[in-house]
Amino acid sequence: WVAAALPGLALVSVSIMMFVLFGVLDAIHYRSVKDFFTPDPAAAAGVLGLVGGAEGVVLSIVIVAVVFGIQTTSSRYSPRIIGIFTRNPLNAFVLSFALASILYTFLIRSEVKVNYVPLWSVAVAEVLALINFAILLPYVSYIFEVMRAEPLVESIMRRAKRELRAATSTRHARRHRDALMTSIAQVTDIAFGSIQLGDLPVCVHTIEVLGRFLA
Repeated sequence: WVAAALPGLALVSVSIMMFVLFGVLDAIHYRSVKDFFTPDPAAAAGVLGLVGGAEGVVLSIVIVAVVFGIQTTSSRYSPRIIGIFTRNPLNAFVLSFALASILYTFLIRSEVKVNYVPLWSVAVAEVLALINFAILLPYVSYIFEVMRAEPLVESIMRRAKRELRAATSTRHARRHRDALMTSIAQVTDIAFGSIQLGDLPVCVHTIEVLGRFLA
């Protein structure tokens, strides 16, 4: 997780460093830091509009890349793999956070008046945008890493083991059994797909993982 988050943190850190450095050089004539960071209504409205638009553009690019990757993976191996990404809580969290940040920015933009600027709300919107930009780049790297056959198979079988343990300790055995069979079917589809594509390493890996799971 740390290695995956480093590109996003580096992006935000460099941006903040440049902002502070050149902001200090540009703000020599200001008498206080408060005056420098206090925007007028026109500046606040422009920043909020720019932040909301930039977040929307970046989110749309991320969604297109993720959907393309999921479609390529599912067509390569099995359509059942789509369920892995739709049920992943990390995908829901990242996309929900980005949408909530954009919606919050638009709502705060409506509060800006000619003689009133909600300073704390504007600051929160900027912080949310920085967090959003820091998350999306590692998220794309994470998605494409997960779409590789080897990590995909390992994640499926880890979930199958959890379902197996849950089936032995709860009364809802049928639901966990169905999820278990779905996971095994997904790995089997990847094995057959790798055979059709002539991908020998993936085929051997899936057979070994199924063997370890059955053992």
